[in-house]
Amino acid sequence: SSTISTGLPLEIVLDYAQFAAKGGQRALALAGVDRAAELLLAPMGAPGIGTPRAGAQLANDPLASARFLSRARDIALEIQAWGRAAVLARMVQELFSRSSERVESLMAIQAQAQAAWGSGQPQAARAACARWQQRTMQEGYPAGTQQAWRTQADLARQAHRYQEAAECERRALQLSPPDSANRVALALARTLRHAGKATEAVGVLQEVASDLNIKLALCAALRDTGALAEALAVAEQGLNMAKTPEQRAALH
Repeated sequence: SSTISTGLPLEIVLDYAQFAAKGGQRALALAGVDRAAELLLAPMGAPGIGTPRAGAQLANDPLASARFLSRARDIALEIQAWGRAAVLARMVQELFSRSSERVESLMAIQAQAQAAWGSGQPQAARAACARWQQRTMQEGYPAGTQQAWRTQADLARQAHRYQEAAECERRALQLSPPDSANRVALALARTLRHAGKATEAVGVLQEVASDLNIKLALCAALRDTGALAEALAVAEQGLNMAKTPEQRAALH
């Protein structure tokens, strides 16, 4: 069925919708998203969308409303219902911005960027990322600023704007704590290789703590530069770290 009973509590409705989204049942997931909007917002597409619905189920608890709407927003993003996701993301951000839920408010801006990108509005997506960066820097939230740069890099890379993506990833790397630096460095190295800058990729990888994934990426980047002897030496180091046949095969 592509409908959800109107008698169910909203939390259960969203549970069903989330399971449906993960199971590829888009129509059922969308029904759950629309049910949340019906209860908490003006009807989808109606004048005044983005304002709390008069007499809504949770009108007296904006923070609870925001949490339910953020779940509906995430489901809409997962099933690529970009228009609904954009409306919900905007409303969630407005509601959380009136509360002390700083992180949730900032993450809502990330969702706005994702929804704008998915709906074919790259300029709006980049503008949302810029707002996200500005807000996280103002509020002293470096992890959020780092994630904002990484999201902007993802958007640029999807548009094949590799130079812009690399610059965003460099900024993210500067803000990365040790436990995430390797992941960001790997992404930056991949972007640089796509841009034909394998030598720069080698430099990035050589500056971070070396694990097997770094060895694999460094070996590939060195091969791109033609430094086959160095690539072989790195591969031999990686073989000593490899634990499975698949990992060893990747180094050959």
